[in-house]
Amino acid sequence: MPKDLIHYGGWEHRDIHNINGMLYHKITTEGLVARGKTPKRPFVLTRSFFAGSQRYSAMWTGDNLGTWEHMAVGIKMVLSNGIAGMAFAGCKCFCFLFDIIFLFFSVSPLLLSIVLTRITKLS
Repeated sequence: MPKDLIHYGGWEHRDIHNINGMLYHKITTEGLVARGKTPKRPFVLTRSFFAGSQRYSAMWTGDNLGTWEHMAVGIKMVLSNGIAGMAFAGCKCFCFLFDIIFLFFSVSPLLLSIVLTRITKLS
């Protein structure tokens, strides 16, 4: 969207971009609680969050590539959101599992030990 887009009421798009996503998971949570038999908090997962989203859902950073750079960025995003109050947050690390499995069957023991050392340092 253009940076100079103005919404109804004079709001700039960059100020309200993620409010729509937050309202979706808010109403989803409220609907699941209203129709549920037990008043437990449902598990709702979102990628689009805004201030106050932590009351209604968990946050996922979205898809990433199976590279070390993407893993480092994902960890930084989750930690930053935790500091900001979004404590139930996570990033996708599943693709790294396939990289590791592939390495077990196709590389030398020396390279495998280097990779496993790097994984240990990251965790």
